Amino acid sequence: MDKLAVFVEGQTEQIFVQELIYQIAGHQQVHIDCVTAFGGGAAGDRAFLEVQATQRPDPKKKFYVIIYNSVGYERVLSDVRDHYENLASQNFKLIIAIRDVKPQTHADISTIRADFIILTRLRPIRPLLVLAIMEIEAWLIAEASHFPKIHSTLTPATVTAQLGYDPETFDIEQRLNPADDLRRVYTSAGRGYNKSRLHAERTVNVLDYGAVYLTLKDRFADLANLVAYLNGFFT
Repeated sequence: MDKLAVFVEGQTEQIFVQELIYQIAGHQQVHIDCVTAFGGGAAGDRAFLEVQATQRPDPKKKFYVIIYNSVGYERVLSDVRDHYENLASQNFKLIIAIRDVKPQTHADISTIRADFIILTRLRPIRPLLVLAIMEIEAWLIAEASHFPKIHSTLTPATVTAQLGYDPETFDIEQRLNPADDLRRVYTSAGRGYNKSRLHAERTVNVLDYGAVYLTLKDRFADLANLVAYLNGFFT
């Protein structure tokens, strides 16, 4: 059984990556466990608790994936470092870390990437850092065909008017607050958007994943790297 560990900064990323993996690998081939961090620092010892009731690992599956929700961009790197030795000892083949750039800035991107390489071990597993610039909602906005599935009034013209740009062509990585952009569009149709599981799953479940891994990767270099690594792992 080939094993993959993914560290993400929050619940939306965890839900998105889980569904992306299912779309690439198939439910019949992969067993996924999702865990969320609790405690740490002043709150006491840090631990990861399961957020899905599963029987693991399923010996009938070809692949095993565990997705760690670090609950904060600032903990992703340290969680990779803290779990690295244990994952390596259990013969995990790949480690992926996914985080937003926000609340840091575009000017910090090169430093974020450099620090990740300097501060993580590279052997026997070389972790991959994936940055959502500035937030993962930039990817969700770019998959613009999902908007009418949220509400029939969210036509391309309406969405463009609410955003102030065409999500099909605009460089959304230049937006400072993509989550606010997405919320504004949804709110115009009487729908809300926040980081809750309900809202994240509602959006993630209506995305066109063919567009995500065939088209959007041409607009988002980090998403392209993520898709390439996942395709390589599951093939």
